[in-house]
Amino acid sequence: MAKPLELFVLAPAAGCTVKNANVKLAAGHKADAHKDEADSGVHKHENARGESEGKGAHSEFHAAYEITCKAPGALTGIEFKYFDRFKGAEDLEVNVITAKGQRHYEVERGAPRIALEGMM
Repeated sequence: MAKPLELFVLAPAAGCTVKNANVKLAAGHKADAHKDEADSGVHKHENARGESEGKGAHSEFHAAYEITCKAPGALTGIEFKYFDRFKGAEDLEVNVITAKGQRHYEVERGAPRIALEGMM
């Protein structure tokens, strides 16, 4: 989780690098418990839940990533390879903050990509 560019695919032409990564695990949550929304950051935060088999419990983490890009206009979306790495993960809540504003996304395993048109 501390190496977000291995989990989230950004266009190579954008020349993005990780400036800061902060990941915290929140353990012992129930599946029906209140779900916190992450504040965010390309600046980008993820809040993810993965259901445990048969228990109704899930793991949750909060991650804040500050990513800088040399050519942000080339960044048109983010593909989430995260779901390939974490087989039990079901969804991510993602907030993207840029100079043009902030947008919240709910990313699911079946649709692991967000479009960033107009955000850069």
